[in-house]
Amino acid sequence: AERQRSSQPSDDAGEEESPADVLYLKDWHFVRACRALSVPIPYSAPDYLAGTLHDWLNLYLDAEQLEDDYRFCYVGVAGTFTPLHHDVMFSHSWSASICGRKHWVLFPPACTQFLLNSRGEAIEDASPSRRPAD
Repeated sequence: AERQRSSQPSDDAGEEESPADVLYLKDWHFVRACRALSVPIPYSAPDYLAGTLHDWLNLYLDAEQLEDDYRFCYVGVAGTFTPLHHDVMFSHSWSASICGRKHWVLFPPACTQFLLNSRGEAIEDASPSRRPAD
């Protein structure tokens, strides 16, 4: 798993916490960790998300008995986020919030040109409140 440091506003007098104080656990292979420890996996994807249309990448990796997978778990406190991205190999993923809220910003394909930097890579943050004015 990758632990990323993330700054967020604190509740005291508008001061920001040090980035060292706030961690965001990213890309934790939770299912793989459970299997390695012989611990039952505490969830399963709903049938309509676990089929070949939606989870083709993990089904392939399981069938080939490869050690890698793309079943990630993310854990973060308020204010942490994942930068603008597409899922690995344009696969699909599903998300479930166990506690708290998750804010998603979705863009139609017609906006793609506005979401890339000069190198053709996705800009890091495209949330409406953080974009420069037109």
